[in-house]
Amino acid sequence: MLPLPALRDLKLTELTEAADGWRKVSGRAHAAKRRVESEMLKPLRETQSGEAATAACERLAQVQQNFQYVYTECALIETVLTGLAAELESSRRTLTHALDDARQLGFTVLDDGGVGYPAAGTPDPGGSLPEGGVVRGRQPRFDVFGHKGDYPSGDNPNEERARALADTIWSALNEAGAINDQYKDAIEKLKAQQGLRLDSGTWADVSGDMAAVHTAAEDAMKSQIPIDKPPAGRLEWWNGLDQEAKTELLAAYPDVIGNMDGIPSAVRDQANREYLPILIAKLEAKAPTDAKARDQLAALREIDRKLTSGDVPPMFLLGVGDQGNGRAIVAFGQDPDTAKNVSTTVLGMNTSLDESFAKNDLKGAFDVASGARVLDPSSASIVWLGYDAPQNFDTVQSPSLAERAAPTLTSFMNGLVTTHQEGDPHVTVIGHSYGSLVVGKASQLPGHIPGADDIILVGSPGIGVDRAEDLGVPTGHVWVGAADNDIITYLPTKGAKSGAEVGGVLGLVAGGPIGAVGGAVAGGILGDFVSDPGQRKLYYGTDPADVAFGAIRFKSADGTSAPYTFGMVPSLEAHGNYFDPTANQLSADNIAAIVANQPGKVTVETPRGAHDLFAPGARLAQ
Repeated sequence: MLPLPALRDLKLTELTEAADGWRKVSGRAHAAKRRVESEMLKPLRETQSGEAATAACERLAQVQQNFQYVYTECALIETVLTGLAAELESSRRTLTHALDDARQLGFTVLDDGGVGYPAAGTPDPGGSLPEGGVVRGRQPRFDVFGHKGDYPSGDNPNEERARALADTIWSALNEAGAINDQYKDAIEKLKAQQGLRLDSGTWADVSGDMAAVHTAAEDAMKSQIPIDKPPAGRLEWWNGLDQEAKTELLAAYPDVIGNMDGIPSAVRDQANREYLPILIAKLEAKAPTDAKARDQLAALREIDRKLTSGDVPPMFLLGVGDQGNGRAIVAFGQDPDTAKNVSTTVLGMNTSLDESFAKNDLKGAFDVASGARVLDPSSASIVWLGYDAPQNFDTVQSPSLAERAAPTLTSFMNGLVTTHQEGDPHVTVIGHSYGSLVVGKASQLPGHIPGADDIILVGSPGIGVDRAEDLGVPTGHVWVGAADNDIITYLPTKGAKSGAEVGGVLGLVAGGPIGAVGGAVAGGILGDFVSDPGQRKLYYGTDPADVAFGAIRFKSADGTSAPYTFGMVPSLEAHGNYFDPTANQLSADNIAAIVANQPGKVTVETPRGAHDLFAPGARLAQ
């Protein structure tokens, strides 16, 4: 509990003025950092080479990091002081009103919070008024039998008024004490040693500082940042801020601003680039004893390398985080807010924030952007890892992860449409493998997928929707890529799976191992027929490549079949090559044409027949 004199005499302007001073220091450090980058480091990298130039760049990069540290830490101090002043203001206002009321009633308020009240009420036979006294907030009350309760102890009407004021004062002091303690811990962390030299340990400390400040100032943050508003409301809020306020928020809350749908892409990219070294340091501290942290650390180091590599097309970091299996939203090509063509790819099983994602999955988005930009330079390709994808065969058999991901995907797409600066962009949503189920689930939410003009489904096990016309895009704008040797596009129906399991057990009992094989085949065929007597279905519904689904199937290389099967059994290898122009030029070119809004350049393939027994891999689906 905060002492009454401390709260009564508190000058909140001193806190706000101090916060303003730290804000100015943070802003100057940010400006210096930008100048080092744009006026020194970038020209040196572009015009000079050799050992001396490399050494100079390293020194300048260190100077830039020093300014980044000052910029971030000072902004955190400003955030703490601003939040402390804002939250104490309510407690102080409550106390001030109580003191004013006591004064008007002729009561006395003691420094310990007690309220003294004068004699008042009906005189006794001797003419004496009921005595006055002192009460304190939350003080137990007793009736004439000694039982606790809300009973007045006498006939003085001032007593209950005094008790009410004392309770109000007690609540204000208690609340102020809790706020003070809450912020004290955060302020204690915001200390730096003299002569500090930045290293990974320093950035780990910054991560801890940021977490402490965010925890302490959570209520202040919620009142300041509209995290509960839709993307349009967030953009309106952001555009209404002055540059000083934006700079302050980017320093104190880069992880929040960088992952908010509705914030411009360039701003999200800046915020996430500034947050990246902090997140890397946080994971470095956990990595020795945490395998997931090691995987995510490897991914973020590779992403950091790519961000500074200067590769073309350029890269934007639209989201990053370590929650769940990790988060990363990465764009290649033109700024998504100005590109005429924007695509978003949702990946499936085994996708997580690890080195494979940073090297292989990001390459898929890079290849899509590169191919589309050949046809229209104003194109951007995004890979969206904004959900926890299934990591094993148990979780991939349930639609629950896709159902949880669908609202998050639609929010992101809504944000893209909201922040676009050049009118109505051509938007393509791509679902690969289990990611196509996420796209299918998102398409069934109210309003479908915001902004989607075309939908591409590749390597799909079904999307939970049986007809292309139900996806919320115009007829002729749902596209399917299904390599003839992609085993995922032949996954059996749930009925076939159950039938095969039952038939296999019965066959094993009746005829041993050979009987088990025969029983599984027979049971699978019967289960598939019972569950789907009229059209070819996969595990999550009608095969999108089937004629009954109603999508346009584009050509794709067949891919390799499983080893030692004489081309009779599909493989997993073909499943991962749809975006790769080296392994599957046909598919990569067709996807690029769709993304670039040039459907006339797409080469079309005949859809799969409902029960074509001679189609490659059909024996697994029937």
